[in-house]
Amino acid sequence: MIGPGVHYHGPTDPRLDRLCAILAASGALVMSPFLPSYMKLIVDPKAISDFSRLFDGFTARPELPPGMKPRVFSISFGSLVAIHLAAQRRDAVGGLVLFGGYGNWDATMDYCLTGRIDGKQHGESDPLNQAVVFGNMVHKMDGCPKEREPLYRAWHKFCRKTWGRDELKRGRGYVPVAQDIARELAPELRRWFLIGCGVEPGNYDLCKAAIEKAGSEGDYLHAENYLEQVECPVTLVHGIDDDVIPYVESQRMYESLRNRVPARLFLTGLYGHSGGAGGASPVALAREIAGLAGILASIAP
Repeated sequence: MIGPGVHYHGPTDPRLDRLCAILAASGALVMSPFLPSYMKLIVDPKAISDFSRLFDGFTARPELPPGMKPRVFSISFGSLVAIHLAAQRRDAVGGLVLFGGYGNWDATMDYCLTGRIDGKQHGESDPLNQAVVFGNMVHKMDGCPKEREPLYRAWHKFCRKTWGRDELKRGRGYVPVAQDIARELAPELRRWFLIGCGVEPGNYDLCKAAIEKAGSEGDYLHAENYLEQVECPVTLVHGIDDDVIPYVESQRMYESLRNRVPARLFLTGLYGHSGGAGGASPVALAREIAGLAGILASIAP
């Protein structure tokens, strides 16, 4: 069972589709569900309940051998639904693989917007994700529009037009795209949209204030809150060049798990959050290949 990340394509993202096809070709029974809220680029409780309900359908498949406990594999923000499932269905989940996942929502959002970890600059964050962060918090912002659906549609359109285009990350190349979309909105919504995209200033301050205002209402967003209830083996995999979710998130989850359940952590320099990363020396490449062997052992049928 594969928990997809926040992406408008859902499991039809070509990269996820290929992963599913490869696993199926190896003999595994594979399912990756469409989570409507994640495809709308929103992280909410419905995604958690949808994933759990669909897991029940997966375990009822006649192809699944009786008594077999499926492993759950998550990608990016899919760690929230995967960890919650493993915590609540301890009798049914045979293992957990968290690929580029997160534990602490607030720290991850800060990194998404600033590239900072614990207040220190770690690297450059992906500017094309600002709209998603803002869209997930705008309802808690003072003075936000009551009718927000046009904004959500516009941010969704912005992501569809920019994601996967690395050239737009440089020199604020995404600005003309956002400005074109903004012209389609009512005047009172344009400024909110452009702030959300990072074209006009204020994104970070508004998001930070929204997190503080949400308080305990946002506790369900912290995947780490469910770790104490996880009893199955856990493998965590993270790219050290990830510009969306910092690898520190996987390190911290590993430390939380390692003395209680069988847990393994693999940090790799071979890929970023959404694609390839930099090159590696022959020695480093050998270490990476050894690590990849361990990763494959965690997901092989």
